[in-house]
Amino acid sequence: WFDGKVEKIAPLSDGRATLGKLRIEVLEAQDLLAADKPSNTGQAGTSDPYATVHLEESYFRTSTVEKNCSPQWNDGEKVLPFGSLDSMLHVLLFDRDTFSDDDYLGEVLLPMHALRGHERERFDNWYRVQGPPSH
Repeated sequence: WFDGKVEKIAPLSDGRATLGKLRIEVLEAQDLLAADKPSNTGQAGTSDPYATVHLEESYFRTSTVEKNCSPQWNDGEKVLPFGSLDSMLHVLLFDRDTFSDDDYLGEVLLPMHALRGHERERFDNWYRVQGPPSH
């Protein structure tokens, strides 16, 4: 679930022309994979999910939501500049692990051109999380 708005702004810091900036907030996910094994108490497995969001050279990470396969984040809005409608917004979801590498839960790829028509307006949308066959 993303809540976003696209606006036009000045050039990027490296001198490349900036087409605009995306204001985005990762709000929630539903029914993510339970990557952590069930406990001895008989409870179902869970995950400790977080998301990383990438757009061209910009990046941010959400907080981790402990033991929850349908997390809600309250991290607020982030602003990501972009230089092309051919760019892809890439959101990766992971399960945080303390004693091993974090587990990959899936990802969302969204071409920036799919957001055309939403300049200067706020919109909410759900996107299906996809997981490649081998990741």
